[in-house]
Parts: sequence; structure tokens; C-alpha cells
Amino acid sequence: MEYQTEPGAPPPCFFQDDGKAPGDGVFTGNGEDATEGAYSPDDTPIDVTGLVDADGNGVFQGMMCAGYDEADWYQISVAAGDGVWAMLEWPEGIDSNFNDTIEIEGDISFGMYMVTSSGYTSFVSSSYGFHPQAVATNESYSWTNDLGVDSTVYLRLLLNEMNEDYESNYTVTFSTYNATEEPWQMACQDDAGLAPIGGCLDAGDSYNEPVNLTTVNQTFQGWGHDSMDAYDFYKVYLPNNYAFEVCVEFPEQNDIDLGLFYLHPTYGYFYSIGNSYNDNPECVWAQYDDAGQDIYMRVWTDRGSGDYEVTLTLATPGLEPGGNQDDCGMAGSVPGGDAADLVYPGAWSGHTFTNESTQADLNPLD
Repeated sequence: MEYQTEPGAPPPCFFQDDGKAPGDGVFTGNGEDATEGAYSPDDTPIDVTGLVDADGNGVFQGMMCAGYDEADWYQISVAAGDGVWAMLEWPEGIDSNFNDTIEIEGDISFGMYMVTSSGYTSFVSSSYGFHPQAVATNESYSWTNDLGVDSTVYLRLLLNEMNEDYESNYTVTFSTYNATEEPWQMACQDDAGLAPIGGCLDAGDSYNEPVNLTTVNQTFQGWGHDSMDAYDFYKVYLPNNYAFEVCVEFPEQNDIDLGLFYLHPTYGYFYSIGNSYNDNPECVWAQYDDAGQDIYMRVWTDRGSGDYEVTLTLATPGLEPGGNQDDCGMAGSVPGGDAADLVYPGAWSGHTFTNESTQADLNPLD
């Protein structure tokens, strides 16, 4: 006697057609599955060069599943003198086709590699922990060194986390561009809105050439480029008895870092006050003990290009966020009216006693 079993439904990612333009995938079992490989492709990556339009832009889709398909590789042929930028997106939230009550939450890291002129595969760029993720050849010295010859770019998608049995359909948008020419925005900028009438102003690339800002609460815009205008420096005087918070907000596909610095008054060293790298907006504080001097602000466009928005907010004792509290009616008996933060302070002085509260009837002597 012989018998054969057949599953009631195929496993996740059984029907795929990776590397096709949106709407062109055929999910009948005859489609392509992009090759696997955590650190290098196991086989030849799917070539998506043919999806590039006349303007150098392209888009394709693919599928990944936890435990079944956790790596996908693609390749793009790039002409000498060109660069590549790519962005990865995937759906999150409720997918009614999967489950009406379960939130889809996942994480897919994005990497870019190149085949060098000597035939080696070299790292170019990576993005992880963001959504969307973006990578670009502008971040790579290896790419710059081989800019004068035709190259091949590899894109690697690596699934780190995803709901069990969920087929995550991702989208990759990419563009090729002339990496030897400046973008048109470079011709005339107006960083901080301080360009003279009929003129242009690009914030300096070093702390020796900052744009001077007035010491007031303000919001302004600037423009940056990860290769040709990576640094924008600004300078603002911080008066005694003041602090300030600076935040920079930017398009989600870009990566911008923010740093605050001061110059040592005697030796001229450039000292760091604080930095922010992994958020959007990026925010950093200059504290009260940093006051009485010029504070330098560095906006670093680490990946991508485009406008950013800077917000500067001054604070002074009693007027800063959380500086004038009245927790449980104890403004008159507790410094700043702020109840202690520690749950187990280890000493009586770390506790907040409510005996003199004007709100709570807790005095044991009454």
C-alpha cells in the first residue's frame, strides 16, 4: 500500500515573484525568489537594471517571511560616473488579509555592496533600525575610487524580525544619477533664511565659517547633501543663566546627525557638548554650565539630500520645561516643586515628604 500526503495550504512565501515592478508579479508558483545569503549572495542576484526609466529611477517589489525567506539579493548595473540611492519600505499595522486584530511589526535591514574593478565585493552602505531604510553610494570611499569605471551594485535585504507566518511584501525605490555634477540646489542656497536680498548663503563647512544666529527662539530651514554639502555650521551666543534645546527634522528617507560644540577660550580646542544620531528629529541640549559663550551647531547630512528644519528653544530657570512645578502642592517646600525621581533613593534625603503639601491631607500631626 502506498499513500501520499499533501498540505492543506502551502507555507508562507511559497508563491513569489521577487524583483518585479509593482503590479507585474505573477504569484502562481512560476515566479522568481531572490537568492539567499547573510553576508554574500548564494547565487546570482536578480538583475533589476531593466526597471530603470529614462530619468534614472526604478522601483520593484519582493516578499520575505520569518523562517522561510529571510534574505534577498538584487543587482544594478551602473555606468561610470554615476551613483545609486535606494530606499526600502514595508507595510506595518493592521493587514486585514492576514488578521484583523494583530499589528504587523517587522524589521528589515538594508545593505549596499559593490563589485570593485578588481572583482571583489566591497561594502558600500547600510541602514538598520529605521523605517524606511535608505542606502547610497555617496557614503563609500570605495565607490568614489572606482567612479570612473562601470560598476555593479548589490542590494541586500535581511529580515531581522517579522510576525510568524506573515508574507511581508516590501518595495524598493532606487535612482541612478550623475555623481560628478553638483545638484542644482547647490547653485544658490538660503540656509537659515539669512541670504542677502538677491544673493545666496550656504552655511560653512567648518566651525571657522559658521552662520551667525540671533539669540532668540527660532525655526529655520537649510539644505544639505551627503557628498557635496555634508556639513552646515551655525553659531549662536548662549547668555548666562540660559540653556537651549536644538532639534533638526528631516525627510524620513534621509539621515541627518546633530552636534553642539564650543571652542576652548584658551587653547582653541573644539569640544563636544552633545550629539544625536539615531532619531528624527535629532535633539540636543546646551546646558546652563555651557552658557556665557558661543555655541556651535553642526548639521551633518550623513545620507541623502534635501531640506531640513532646525528649531532652537531657549530656557531659563523657572521657565524651562518642568522648571516650575507644584507636585502635590509642595512648590513652597521642595526645590522647583518637583517630587523626587528615585524609587529607592537609599537615603532619607532622596524621599519627598508630603507633610507641607497644600493639596494632600497627609500631615500626621493634624
